[in-house]
Amino acid sequence: MSQVLSQSEIEDLLAEIAAPPAAEPARGSTLSIPGSINQSNGKVFIPLSKRRSHNVSCRSGSVSYEIYDFRRPDKLSKDHLRTLQILHEGFSRLFTSTLSGYLRTTVEVEMISTEQISYEEYSRSISGSLINVLSVKQLTGQALFEIDLRILFSLMDRLLGGRGEGGLKQSRDLTDIEKVLAEGIVKRAITDLETSWEPVNPLQFDIMSIETSAQYLQLVPNNDTVILILFEVRLGTKKGAMSLCVPFQLLKPILGKLNAQRWFTSGSKQGENLAPLVADRLKGSTLVTCVARLGTTRLTLEKICSLAVGDVVPLDKPVPPAPGAVLNRREPLGRAEVVVGTSPKFRGKIGISEGRRLAIQVDEIVAPPPTLIINKETI
Repeated sequence: MSQVLSQSEIEDLLAEIAAPPAAEPARGSTLSIPGSINQSNGKVFIPLSKRRSHNVSCRSGSVSYEIYDFRRPDKLSKDHLRTLQILHEGFSRLFTSTLSGYLRTTVEVEMISTEQISYEEYSRSISGSLINVLSVKQLTGQALFEIDLRILFSLMDRLLGGRGEGGLKQSRDLTDIEKVLAEGIVKRAITDLETSWEPVNPLQFDIMSIETSAQYLQLVPNNDTVILILFEVRLGTKKGAMSLCVPFQLLKPILGKLNAQRWFTSGSKQGENLAPLVADRLKGSTLVTCVARLGTTRLTLEKICSLAVGDVVPLDKPVPPAPGAVLNRREPLGRAEVVVGTSPKFRGKIGISEGRRLAIQVDEIVAPPPTLIINKETI
């Protein structure tokens, strides 16, 4: 029953869609619809191509719509993007802790956005960055991990003992030493990224190559869709961008696992699985200052103020071997407490190690304070 519409019929149809809904005709009256409508024996036949438009115009006076680019269709649903956002928010928190412990200062990593763009747009937006080409063993394809050179040089300046204020003044290639330092930072980011992906699908990332220009990098065809996860790294007053570019074809085999409902349903289980991994990671990389306390004593404020060079302060510990005696590393020189933070954790004997250095042989573990026992916490 359908046929080709003329220009005037198309204009009449569009006007009918935009017009306010007409009153429902009385029973027995004839329905009048413009534009190629066939009537036979009192029945109205609407072409199939017009039925949906007619129903919409009858239900509401205004038609809501959104712009859609057919040259670059969206590949992921909002549910997929929401899951990726939650996943990489966890990565940003992990990487914040890792960088802060690695550089021994406060570093903030914040996830800014998750969006779908073409690879051509992404490659054009990269300028003055360190680009790491990552392979994913469990999937077919590659991803890009990019970090702004300005914030990267600030991180390396802090790593070398500076205050993190040194930045890149002009674009240049990295030296061999700078490449090693940058690779150490990127590897820690990749490790945290693998930890974040474990609840969804375990992935293993490896660095294939490191580039400073995206001009000759052709990860996928220019029109292919990629998922861009954008982060911001802040170190003091310095800040810079960091991004992860994942082609859609790389994630296509595991799209069924990127489901927000599935994520939240198993959220508690995932948290239980993730906590031991984070704890093990922190145990291996976090440095803690330990102090060997030889003894303690109590003095009045007057005595403390009157202390001078040469004064002797007695401690509440046993007397060590007499002066001039031959020191044997097997014989203890006394006892000391090992203090971690502000709490004593161990006690042991003072002796001499193989390298002729003072050492402590732990022979007693101090019980935790009652407050930690009540809260079921262990240190």
